[in-house]
Amino acid sequence: MITLRGNFFADTARRTMIAASVTDEAWAAEVASRTDGPYLFVAEAVLPYLHEPDVRRVFDLLSDRFQGSLLALDTAGPGFFDTQEQHDALSKVAARMHWYCPDPAGPAA
Repeated sequence: MITLRGNFFADTARRTMIAASVTDEAWAAEVASRTDGPYLFVAEAVLPYLHEPDVRRVFDLLSDRFQGSLLALDTAGPGFFDTQEQHDALSKVAARMHWYCPDPAGPAA
């Protein structure tokens, strides 16, 4: 995915793409070694496809290693999650969502 994104976006002094699993703590060490922050993390089309313990691990990693950072994420609600098998696009791909956020304020808690 990062290779594909590289066709459209270039790294800059303020934006860097790292090819790594969001659940692997190694990327956090790489980010922390590059700059002291502040940080804005963007998780697009990632977290809903993880299982809840992995999502929690990502949230814990960010809050432990990057205090004061911001996270922009997308998520799905229970209605979208429950109907993904009938969705015109999602029903045609093998990937399935495993996590949804019933309360958008929830991850901030």
